[in-house]
Amino acid sequence: MSEVRINEHMVLTRNSGVGTASLIDRSQAADERRSSRPQSSSWPTEVIVARWLLEDFRADDWSGRERLGFLVGYGRPGAELEVFSRFRSELDDNGTRRSAEFDLAYAAHRRSRLQADEELVGIWHQHPPETSANMSPRDIETAASLARRLGREHFVSVIAMQRENAQGELIGAQLAAYVVTPDGDWRHLAIVEGGY
Repeated sequence: MSEVRINEHMVLTRNSGVGTASLIDRSQAADERRSSRPQSSSWPTEVIVARWLLEDFRADDWSGRERLGFLVGYGRPGAELEVFSRFRSELDDNGTRRSAEFDLAYAAHRRSRLQADEELVGIWHQHPPETSANMSPRDIETAASLARRLGREHFVSVIAMQRENAQGELIGAQLAAYVVTPDGDWRHLAIVEGGY
C-alpha cells in the first residue's frame, strides 16, 4: 500500500489492483462531521438524475477502455439522491477493457472546488457491450469503501453498459443505478429524470 499526501488533511492510499484506491480525510473537522451526521434507517427509493446528464451518459462512446468518475449532487439523509453533474476521474495509463482505477488526487481537487451545498454523492463507470449493467462484487466493494471514506450513508453507483446492434455498432448505453452503504449493503434503484 502506498500513501500520497494531498494536503495537510487528505491522504490518498492505493493498493495495486482495480478500485482499491481510497481518499481519506484525516482532519478533526471531518471526524466531527461524520460523527455528528444523523443516521437514517430509510433507504432512498430512486435516484433523480438531470435530463442533460442522462442524455450525456447514453451518448457516451465506447473507446475500448473502461471510463469512470464521480457524481456530483445533493444527498441529504432521509431524502432522495439527486445527481446533476459528473466528472471523469480515471488514471489514464491503466484503463483496460474491463477495469480502471480512480484518480483520487484529481477527485480531491474537484471536491475542494464544489459549492457549499454540493457533494460527491457517488461514482459512475462503463461496462463493455458484451457484459451487463449489474454491479460486480468489486463494484460493490469500491462503492462501499468510498462511502466510508466520504462519510456517506448512501452512495450512488451508476453503471452505463454500452449496447450494440446486430451489426456490432454501438447504439447507446443501458443505465442502472444502485445505492450502496458503507458496510456493503446495496439496492437497485429506479432512475428518474430531473428537470435541471
